[in-house]
Amino acid sequence: MTGLRIDSTTILICPDAESLTMKNKQKSEANKSYEVDLLHVLRGLWLSRKLIGVVFAIFVGTGLLYAVFTPSEYEAKASLLPEMRQQQSASATALIRQFGVGGLTRGLQAGNDFDALRPELYPRIVEATPFFSFLLNEKIYLPEQDTLITVYTYITEHKGRKKIFSTILDYTLRLPSTLRQDDYTTNTQIEEALAHHPFFQKVTKHSKSQHQAIEGMRNRIRSHIDLSSWVIHISVEFPDPIVASQIAQLAVDYLQDYIVEYWTEKSVDDLNFIKDRYFEKQNEFHDAQLRLARHQDANRHIVSATVRAEEQRLQNQYNLAFNRYNELAQKLEDARIQVQRETPVVKLLEPVQIPVERSKPKRMRIMVISAIFGGVAGVSVVFFLHFFKKVHQRVVNQ
Repeated sequence: MTGLRIDSTTILICPDAESLTMKNKQKSEANKSYEVDLLHVLRGLWLSRKLIGVVFAIFVGTGLLYAVFTPSEYEAKASLLPEMRQQQSASATALIRQFGVGGLTRGLQAGNDFDALRPELYPRIVEATPFFSFLLNEKIYLPEQDTLITVYTYITEHKGRKKIFSTILDYTLRLPSTLRQDDYTTNTQIEEALAHHPFFQKVTKHSKSQHQAIEGMRNRIRSHIDLSSWVIHISVEFPDPIVASQIAQLAVDYLQDYIVEYWTEKSVDDLNFIKDRYFEKQNEFHDAQLRLARHQDANRHIVSATVRAEEQRLQNQYNLAFNRYNELAQKLEDARIQVQRETPVVKLLEPVQIPVERSKPKRMRIMVISAIFGGVAGVSVVFFLHFFKKVHQRVVNQ
């Protein structure tokens, strides 16, 4: 390193100045080559604009056909807020903790209440097969035809009314699913042979068309719970907005009834049992009362030890019947109060409304996605053809 003194200022001259200059020149040349390559790529894309336009038009046209010919769907929604309940008793909790029944001890140690039907399981109620079996036989109103038909009839009759694009998809992209539906077979002879078998009577039986209708409804009826607010959301999607709203209301009613029936089943059984015993003891009390009155009327002026003994026996029967009758009357009132106390509240936060706007297809989104994919696909085709051409030339030259 050398120093030159000019006007009390030292100028340092680095011996690596020439290498820095060379690096700057290399960077500038690399930038120029990058600009040249970029211009070359843009020029190649411009020359292949017709091919890009064809690919772009194919994608946009396909998206347009899909958006136009896909049947419109309407979504009806509802929101419910169930009551949070703690069903487990202190004695049951102590026994579980003492004996450690499976994974229940871990749940209690984590501070969770032991309930067979927890709120997070409520959405599963309207996703289970019993709900769809119930739904098949429910009737809905069709304003266009001014008639009531079952949900099963609506699904089977409207099943064949597909638009052209849906039919094309069934035998192209959806072909495996279509073939699986055709493979569903039943053995009528076996069903007839087992029709009176006790086990066969306990299982749920559906015909082929009923099975297909249930599987179709599984994709149209959805339910989930927000674990932060414990709000249950139910959504139903059908081509007809009025049908969608009616089925959504059926789902809401079924869920509410199921929850109430589950939590009050034991109390209602107790109430019915006490009610039967109450009416039974009521009849016994009335019979004892009538026998005592008849005996007193028949032996009003007779003085006899035998008569007095019989009257005392009838009086004891009357008192016993009255005490039992009065006790059951109190228990019956307590059972009614218990049923009312254990009946959960399932508040309807957002009622079902008839949708006015379709939920599917979202035509604007489909067209934007088709345009993006069309542009990317067109450019990709150009690059692929260019790469294939270079490879082919190298092979020929070799």
